[in-house]
Amino acid sequence: ADPVLRVQLLDYEVELAMLLLEDLDLKAPPASYSQFIDGVAFFTANDVSDREPIILDSGFGYTRGKSHPTYLPAGPWLIHGRHLQPLAPGEGRDRLELALVVREPTAEKQAPRARQMQASSTDRMILGPWQIIRQLATRYGQGHYTCMRDAAGQPRYAHTPAGIIPAGSIILTGTPGGTAIREPGPLQKLGLFLRGGFSLSGARHRMILDSEADIRDSRYLEPGDQVDTSITHLGRQRWAVVEDPSISRYGIDIPGDCGSVPNSDRPAAE
Repeated sequence: ADPVLRVQLLDYEVELAMLLLEDLDLKAPPASYSQFIDGVAFFTANDVSDREPIILDSGFGYTRGKSHPTYLPAGPWLIHGRHLQPLAPGEGRDRLELALVVREPTAEKQAPRARQMQASSTDRMILGPWQIIRQLATRYGQGHYTCMRDAAGQPRYAHTPAGIIPAGSIILTGTPGGTAIREPGPLQKLGLFLRGGFSLSGARHRMILDSEADIRDSRYLEPGDQVDTSITHLGRQRWAVVEDPSISRYGIDIPGDCGSVPNSDRPAAE
């Protein structure tokens, strides 16, 4: 696979992803699991993340932190739901193992050091694929519209005003534990708040500085690392982390929310 560009706090997230094979109407979602599974296909994805903007901006940092060029390696296989039905609480039949291994470079003629960073299975998911679709439909019915800002600060919605997520859209189902980022404990949060000048913004900046200072002892990815990602029946992907001094921060800081109702005929975020 193509190399993934490295930022200071580069994280990984092995995820089961699904591709919509037909338009999804959130006003009238699939009435049964068999109807749902006939309209999707599954593949392996790695939701690579630049954690700095995500830490600094809980509202819109996800867009900027997950949208660098080369992020979201996908594949290699795409399997229709008729042939693969991931086992999750209350749905599916096929228990799929999700795994991620990082191979770190070592001295010449020595084998790379392999570290198992993530290992789980779909039956341990909080929400299965069909449950995710039903939750999206419920949120739409309650008037909640999924929106984030793009690199230019413009609002991007996950569906049209009529509640349609078009065919070809990709939905990620979440990652098991094991990512590099760790939520600070209560005492750590207090220490960050004190050292950050008694402000939430200062505490977030302090957390980033601490993480960067301890980068060599952390689980964040470094140049030269090779990342192996696999899900049962969906193949294995391998890519390397490369340094690129020319890489720039993605997007701009825009305060405020997206608004409540999308105003275009087609969603701008797919």
